[in-house]
Amino acid sequence: MVAATENEALAPRGLAQAENHGICHVAHVDPAVAVEVGGGEIVKLLKTGSAWYAPASASVAMAASILRDERRMMPCACLLNGEYGLENLYMGVPAILGRGGVERIVELPLKTESRALLQKTAGAIHDDVLAMRDLGLF
Repeated sequence: MVAATENEALAPRGLAQAENHGICHVAHVDPAVAVEVGGGEIVKLLKTGSAWYAPASASVAMAASILRDERRMMPCACLLNGEYGLENLYMGVPAILGRGGVERIVELPLKTESRALLQKTAGAIHDDVLAMRDLGLF
């Protein structure tokens, strides 16, 4: 996973407004640290069954966005056709989910370092797809 921390201000903006209205309290956390320790926190809390928690939670949120036409921006595995400079490759990227499924892929601005990591990840995915094809898996 590539954590593009230069875009971390997108989500907290809405949370900050909620905090100002007394709806919730937002703990300010370094996003890179949150990515690294988040899974461990779930394992500590749930003990057994922690492997299904994140995929199940994400699936429910994705289904709700599609069924209710919420048009939420969520991380999704999408077929890229020029987005982020990548072609004919499925990769996890932010997308708007609504009644039509993936309604559009959101291209966030990336710094040079994050773009290089994204390209490296795309190369690894491409190599894995070729290896599976060579093994006759599809």
